[in-house]
Amino acid sequence: MRTLVVYAHPHDGSFTAHLRDRVVAGLGKAEADTRLLDLHAIGFDPVMSAEERTLHHAPPEEKPWLADQYDHLRWAQHLVWVYPTWWSGPPAILKGWVDRVWAEGV
Repeated sequence: MRTLVVYAHPHDGSFTAHLRDRVVAGLGKAEADTRLLDLHAIGFDPVMSAEERTLHHAPPEEKPWLADQYDHLRWAQHLVWVYPTWWSGPPAILKGWVDRVWAEGV
């Protein structure tokens, strides 16, 4: 079972970080093949530029700057989201990741 854990919280000492660690440990006990994608740690830029917006429906090959993120989604059989709810929604970094990375052809 290939599981991608997508984590979105800027503070490593948070309760959300504790939950992330518990999730990863539980997946380890289940012998799942696990990847942790910490959006803050990798410095993911959630902002979709005007140029990138014009390419939103273009094939992934035309957006090489997101290739590593596409590879994570293609690899995963399961997704686990670990994030706080802020102002009744996910953090902007996670929303931006979904908007930029979940694309046609991925």
